[in-house]
Amino acid sequence: RDWSSDVCSSDLIQAQENLLSFLVGRNPGPINRGRDLTAQPLPPLIPAGLPSDLLERRPDVRVAEQRLVAANAAVGVATANYFPTLSLTGFLGGLAPHVAQLFNEGKGWIVSPVLAAPVFQGFKLKYQKQAAIAQWEQARIQYEGTVNAAFGEVSTALVAYGKLAQAEQEQARAVAALQEATRLATLRYTAGLSSYLEVLDAQQQLFPAQNALSQARLARLLTLVQFYKALGGGWNLEEPTRSPNKAT
Repeated sequence: RDWSSDVCSSDLIQAQENLLSFLVGRNPGPINRGRDLTAQPLPPLIPAGLPSDLLERRPDVRVAEQRLVAANAAVGVATANYFPTLSLTGFLGGLAPHVAQLFNEGKGWIVSPVLAAPVFQGFKLKYQKQAAIAQWEQARIQYEGTVNAAFGEVSTALVAYGKLAQAEQEQARAVAALQEATRLATLRYTAGLSSYLEVLDAQQQLFPAQNALSQARLARLLTLVQFYKALGGGWNLEEPTRSPNKAT
């Protein structure tokens, strides 16, 4: 007997139990064993008609959305910089003289010591606005790409979950048939109608089928976790909807 393999397996089990304990916020220790994997109840079925608003809870979608909002605000700031900053009233009240001279027959700003700053910085402000618009376009493309990726992950996980659920059901039927064959072979052997080789042959077919069923169930549950993550936290339709500032 290879005792080294048993020790290694025991260490791996203990390490995994410690990770599970850390995940639930408790001190390291053994994990109580429950039902077998194939005997555990499955989560409720995925409901139909899930709204796409669920994806707004995803952290990557939120980050991309807020970047787009910030870029949109930066365009507004760059546009507002064109507006001249000056005093509207004079020292003794009334309209300031330089305000009356702001426009030259409605054709443009007059260059004067008071109003020269916006004029001389016109090219600088123009380029700043162009840069802000370019950054907004980049943020918009990134936001659209993030949303498309989120829809893709949901679609992939949902299709995979359906396929694996069907495969698990077929494998479960195969296991049930092999279990019945093993039971009948055992009865024939007990009754003296066949040798024990028939029982061994039935068991040799049953055990790999049971392992395949466990693997199918594990793959299905892992895919369900991926679908849960892709939605940004499950499909609780009763959760209050979030109302952030929508990006435009």
